[in-house]
Amino acid sequence: AVQESTAPEPDSEFEEDVIQYLSNKGYECVPQVEEGPFRIDIGIRNPNDSSQYLLGIECDGASYHSSFLKRAEDLVRQNSLENSGWVIHRIWSSDWFENPHKEIEKIEEKIDQLKKQN
Repeated sequence: AVQESTAPEPDSEFEEDVIQYLSNKGYECVPQVEEGPFRIDIGIRNPNDSSQYLLGIECDGASYHSSFLKRAEDLVRQNSLENSGWVIHRIWSSDWFENPHKEIEKIEEKIDQLKKQN
């Protein structure tokens, strides 16, 4: 019998691409991090303390843009996560597919800021 992995998998190719880019840059990425009733698409572990996450990344696809209700729910969700100590960074799929290097640069700038604060 094949052993089933219990580790969460990325939700989409978009998330897989982001994880691949960040992993290649040396960041430890964890897909689908549970936080209370929520899941964060990608958690980046703190390089100085791997028991903590430095940044949460939400990957928003094209269908997200057209759904007011989805955006409203995510705003509530993001506020809740930030109140429990998370720093959340959003990547829009349209921006990612247009220029992934620019999006990775934004994430790295955010990580550098957060590492200075910790």
